Amino acid sequence: MRRTILTLIAVGVFSLYVISNQVTAARAAAGLVPSTTLETPLDKLIPFFPFAELIYLSVYLFLFLPVVHIKHPVVFERTAYAFYTYNLACIAFFWVFPVRMIRQEFAIYDLWSWGVAFNYAYDPPYNNFPSLHVSNAVFAGLVARRLDRPVGLVALAVAAGISVSTLLVKQHWIVDVVAGIAVASAAYYAIVAPAVPKDAPPEELAFPRRLPMVLVWIYGAIVVAIVALYHMGWKPFEWPDVRGK
Repeated sequence: MRRTILTLIAVGVFSLYVISNQVTAARAAAGLVPSTTLETPLDKLIPFFPFAELIYLSVYLFLFLPVVHIKHPVVFERTAYAFYTYNLACIAFFWVFPVRMIRQEFAIYDLWSWGVAFNYAYDPPYNNFPSLHVSNAVFAGLVARRLDRPVGLVALAVAAGISVSTLLVKQHWIVDVVAGIAVASAAYYAIVAPAVPKDAPPEELAFPRRLPMVLVWIYGAIVVAIVALYHMGWKPFEWPDVRGK
Protein backbone atom coordinates (compact mmCIF):
# COMPACT_ATOMS: atom_id res chain seq x y z
CA MET A 1 0.00 0.00 0.00
CA ARG A 2 2.80 2.43 0.88
CA ARG A 3 4.50 1.79 -2.46
CA THR A 4 1.23 2.56 -4.23
CA ILE A 5 0.78 5.81 -2.32
CA LEU A 6 4.34 6.94 -3.03
CA THR A 7 3.86 6.13 -6.72
CA LEU A 8 0.58 8.05 -6.94
CA ILE A 9 2.22 11.05 -5.28
CA ALA A 10 5.01 10.87 -7.87
CA VAL A 11 2.42 10.90 -10.67
CA GLY A 12 0.81 13.91 -9.03
CA VAL A 13 4.14 15.71 -8.78
CA PHE A 14 4.87 15.04 -12.45
CA SER A 15 1.43 16.37 -13.40
CA LEU A 16 2.53 19.71 -11.96
CA TYR A 17 5.10 19.85 -14.76
CA VAL A 18 2.29 19.70 -17.32
CA ILE A 19 0.26 22.35 -15.49
CA SER A 20 3.29 24.60 -15.07
CA ASN A 21 4.12 24.40 -18.77
CA GLN A 22 0.57 25.23 -19.85
CA VAL A 23 0.34 28.14 -17.40
CA THR A 24 3.71 29.51 -18.48
CA ALA A 25 2.61 29.36 -22.13
CA ALA A 26 -0.50 31.34 -21.20
CA ARG A 27 1.61 33.87 -19.29
CA ALA A 28 3.91 34.20 -22.30
CA ALA A 29 0.94 34.77 -24.62
CA ALA A 30 -0.20 37.55 -22.30
CA GLY A 31 3.26 39.14 -22.36
CA LEU A 32 3.99 38.29 -18.73
CA VAL A 33 7.00 36.04 -19.43
CA PRO A 34 10.28 37.31 -20.91
CA SER A 35 11.48 35.63 -24.10
CA THR A 36 14.58 34.03 -22.58
CA THR A 37 16.56 31.50 -24.62
CA LEU A 38 19.78 29.68 -23.83
CA GLU A 39 20.90 29.00 -27.37
CA THR A 40 24.62 28.59 -27.98
CA PRO A 41 26.57 28.39 -31.25
CA LEU A 42 26.72 24.62 -30.76
CA ASP A 43 22.93 24.40 -30.63
CA LYS A 44 22.78 25.94 -34.08
CA LEU A 45 24.95 23.15 -35.44
CA ILE A 46 22.64 20.37 -34.23
CA PRO A 47 20.36 19.17 -37.03
CA PHE A 48 16.62 18.70 -36.72
CA PHE A 49 16.02 14.95 -36.83
CA PRO A 50 12.33 13.98 -36.40
CA PHE A 51 13.11 10.24 -36.13
CA ALA A 52 14.58 10.97 -32.68
CA GLU A 53 11.00 11.44 -31.45
CA LEU A 54 10.85 7.65 -31.18
CA ILE A 55 13.53 7.77 -28.48
CA TYR A 56 12.29 11.00 -26.92
CA LEU A 57 8.89 9.45 -26.22
CA SER A 58 10.37 6.61 -24.17
CA VAL A 59 11.19 8.93 -21.26
CA TYR A 60 7.69 8.55 -19.87
CA LEU A 61 8.37 4.89 -19.11
CA PHE A 62 11.36 5.92 -16.99
CA LEU A 63 8.90 7.38 -14.51
CA PHE A 64 7.84 3.82 -13.74
CA LEU A 65 11.20 2.06 -13.94
CA PRO A 66 11.81 2.43 -10.17
CA VAL A 67 8.34 1.00 -9.48
CA VAL A 68 9.03 -2.24 -11.34
CA HIS A 69 12.71 -2.47 -10.49
CA ILE A 70 13.30 -1.42 -6.86
CA LYS A 71 12.36 -4.12 -4.37
CA HIS A 72 13.98 -2.82 -1.18
CA PRO A 73 11.34 -0.68 0.64
CA VAL A 74 13.77 1.85 2.11
CA VAL A 75 15.53 2.40 -1.21
CA PHE A 76 12.17 2.79 -2.93
CA GLU A 77 11.08 5.41 -0.40
CA ARG A 78 14.32 7.35 -0.78
CA THR A 79 13.96 7.20 -4.56
CA ALA A 80 10.44 8.57 -4.30
CA TYR A 81 11.55 11.38 -1.97
CA ALA A 82 14.41 12.28 -4.30
CA PHE A 83 12.03 12.34 -7.27
CA TYR A 84 9.66 14.67 -5.42
CA THR A 85 12.51 16.92 -4.33
CA TYR A 86 14.19 17.59 -7.65
CA ASN A 87 10.97 17.70 -9.68
CA LEU A 88 9.36 20.25 -7.37
CA ALA A 89 12.58 22.28 -7.22
CA CYS A 90 12.82 22.35 -11.02
CA ILE A 91 9.15 23.27 -11.43
CA ALA A 92 9.63 26.17 -9.01
CA PHE A 93 12.68 27.24 -11.02
CA PHE A 94 10.67 27.06 -14.27
CA TRP A 95 8.21 29.51 -12.76
CA VAL A 96 10.79 32.14 -11.83
CA PHE A 97 13.14 31.57 -14.79
CA PRO A 98 11.04 30.51 -17.81
CA VAL A 99 13.31 29.60 -20.70
CA ARG A 100 11.77 29.41 -24.17
CA MET A 101 12.80 26.94 -26.85
CA ILE A 102 12.96 28.15 -30.47
CA ARG A 103 11.29 25.31 -32.28
CA GLN A 104 12.00 24.06 -35.74
CA GLU A 105 9.63 24.89 -38.57
CA PHE A 106 8.91 21.84 -40.70
CA ALA A 107 6.42 20.13 -42.96
CA ILE A 108 4.51 17.10 -41.71
CA TYR A 109 5.47 14.51 -44.30
CA ASP A 110 5.85 11.19 -42.45
CA LEU A 111 5.20 9.39 -39.17
CA TRP A 112 8.15 10.94 -37.38
CA SER A 113 7.42 14.55 -38.32
CA TRP A 114 3.79 13.88 -37.36
CA GLY A 115 5.02 12.64 -33.98
CA VAL A 116 7.08 15.80 -33.43
CA ALA A 117 4.10 17.94 -34.44
CA PHE A 118 1.93 16.05 -31.94
CA ASN A 119 4.57 16.63 -29.27
CA TYR A 120 4.81 20.34 -30.06
CA ALA A 121 1.03 20.75 -30.02
CA TYR A 122 0.61 19.49 -26.46
CA ASP A 123 3.94 20.40 -24.87
CA PRO A 124 4.54 24.18 -24.98
CA PRO A 125 8.16 25.30 -25.52
CA TYR A 126 8.83 26.19 -21.89
CA ASN A 127 9.92 24.28 -18.73
CA ASN A 128 13.34 23.94 -20.33
CA PHE A 129 16.13 24.67 -17.85
CA PRO A 130 17.01 22.26 -16.39
CA SER A 131 15.57 19.48 -18.53
CA LEU A 132 13.32 17.22 -16.45
CA HIS A 133 13.15 14.89 -19.44
CA VAL A 134 16.86 14.29 -18.99
CA SER A 135 16.81 14.37 -15.19
CA ASN A 136 14.09 11.74 -14.87
CA ALA A 137 15.76 9.37 -17.29
CA VAL A 138 19.28 9.74 -15.88
CA PHE A 139 18.07 9.54 -12.27
CA ALA A 140 16.18 6.28 -12.87
CA GLY A 141 19.21 4.90 -14.70
CA LEU A 142 21.59 5.75 -11.87
CA VAL A 143 19.36 4.06 -9.31
CA ALA A 144 18.96 1.00 -11.52
CA ARG A 145 22.73 0.71 -12.05
CA ARG A 146 23.32 0.62 -8.30
CA LEU A 147 20.79 -2.17 -7.76
CA ASP A 148 21.37 -4.29 -10.88
CA ARG A 149 24.30 -3.22 -13.03
CA PRO A 150 23.22 -4.77 -16.37
CA VAL A 151 19.73 -3.29 -16.12
CA GLY A 152 21.19 0.03 -15.06
CA LEU A 153 23.67 0.16 -17.93
CA VAL A 154 20.89 -0.43 -20.43
CA ALA A 155 18.77 2.22 -18.72
CA LEU A 156 21.63 4.73 -18.77
CA ALA A 157 22.29 4.00 -22.45
CA VAL A 158 18.64 4.75 -23.23
CA ALA A 159 18.84 7.84 -20.99
CA ALA A 160 21.80 9.02 -23.04
CA GLY A 161 19.76 8.51 -26.19
CA ILE A 162 16.88 10.48 -24.68
CA SER A 163 19.25 13.29 -23.76
CA VAL A 164 20.49 13.52 -27.34
CA SER A 165 16.95 13.22 -28.71
CA THR A 166 15.84 16.32 -26.80
CA LEU A 167 18.36 18.26 -28.87
CA LEU A 168 17.52 16.58 -32.17
CA VAL A 169 13.77 17.26 -31.94
CA LYS A 170 14.49 20.81 -30.75
CA GLN A 171 12.91 20.48 -27.34
CA HIS A 172 15.94 21.59 -25.30
CA TRP A 173 19.16 23.55 -25.43
CA ILE A 174 22.51 21.94 -24.62
CA VAL A 175 22.72 23.72 -21.27
CA ASP A 176 19.28 22.32 -20.37
CA VAL A 177 20.62 18.81 -20.89
CA VAL A 178 23.80 19.41 -18.91
CA ALA A 179 21.82 20.93 -16.05
CA GLY A 180 19.36 18.02 -16.14
CA ILE A 181 22.19 15.51 -15.75
CA ALA A 182 23.60 17.52 -12.85
CA VAL A 183 20.24 17.64 -11.08
CA ALA A 184 19.73 13.88 -11.47
CA SER A 185 23.23 13.09 -10.23
CA ALA A 186 22.88 15.37 -7.20
CA ALA A 187 19.54 13.84 -6.23
CA TYR A 188 20.85 10.30 -6.59
CA TYR A 189 24.13 10.74 -4.71
CA ALA A 190 22.70 12.95 -1.96
CA ILE A 191 19.42 11.15 -1.24
CA VAL A 192 19.34 7.63 -2.67
CA ALA A 193 22.89 6.28 -2.65
CA PRO A 194 23.40 6.63 1.14
CA ALA A 195 20.25 4.54 1.76
CA VAL A 196 21.31 1.51 -0.29
CA PRO A 197 22.54 -1.23 2.10
CA LYS A 198 26.07 -2.19 1.12
CA ASP A 199 25.74 -5.76 2.35
CA ALA A 200 22.27 -6.53 0.97
CA PRO A 201 22.14 -9.34 -1.62
CA PRO A 202 20.95 -8.34 -5.11
CA GLU A 203 17.68 -10.26 -4.75
CA GLU A 204 16.72 -8.02 -1.82
CA LEU A 205 17.44 -4.84 -3.72
CA ALA A 206 15.82 -5.43 -7.10
CA PHE A 207 12.97 -7.41 -8.59
CA PRO A 208 13.75 -10.07 -11.22
CA ARG A 209 14.71 -8.60 -14.59
CA ARG A 210 11.57 -9.89 -16.26
CA LEU A 211 9.57 -7.25 -14.39
CA PRO A 212 11.36 -4.19 -15.88
CA MET A 213 10.97 -5.88 -19.27
CA VAL A 214 7.23 -5.23 -18.95
CA LEU A 215 7.97 -1.58 -19.67
CA VAL A 216 9.64 -2.53 -22.93
CA TRP A 217 6.54 -4.42 -24.03
CA ILE A 218 4.30 -1.53 -22.99
CA TYR A 219 6.43 0.90 -24.95
CA GLY A 220 6.27 -1.36 -28.00
CA ALA A 221 2.49 -1.47 -27.74
CA ILE A 222 2.35 2.33 -27.46
CA VAL A 223 4.49 2.74 -30.58
CA VAL A 224 2.28 0.30 -32.51
CA ALA A 225 -0.82 2.24 -31.42
CA ILE A 226 0.75 5.54 -32.50
CA VAL A 227 1.68 4.11 -35.90
CA ALA A 228 -1.90 2.86 -36.32
CA LEU A 229 -3.38 6.26 -35.40
CA TYR A 230 -1.08 7.99 -37.87
CA HIS A 231 -2.09 5.70 -40.72
CA MET A 232 -5.73 6.16 -39.78
CA GLY A 233 -5.25 9.88 -40.42
CA TRP A 234 -5.79 10.98 -36.83
CA LYS A 235 -5.24 14.72 -36.52
CA PRO A 236 -5.69 15.78 -32.89
CA PHE A 237 -4.03 19.13 -33.59
CA GLU A 238 -4.07 21.82 -36.24
CA TRP A 239 -1.84 21.24 -39.25
CA PRO A 240 0.59 22.76 -40.05
CA ASP A 241 0.51 25.56 -37.45
CA VAL A 242 1.92 23.50 -34.56
CA ARG A 243 5.40 24.93 -34.47
CA GLY A 244 5.51 26.81 -31.16
CA LYS A 245 6.07 30.23 -32.69
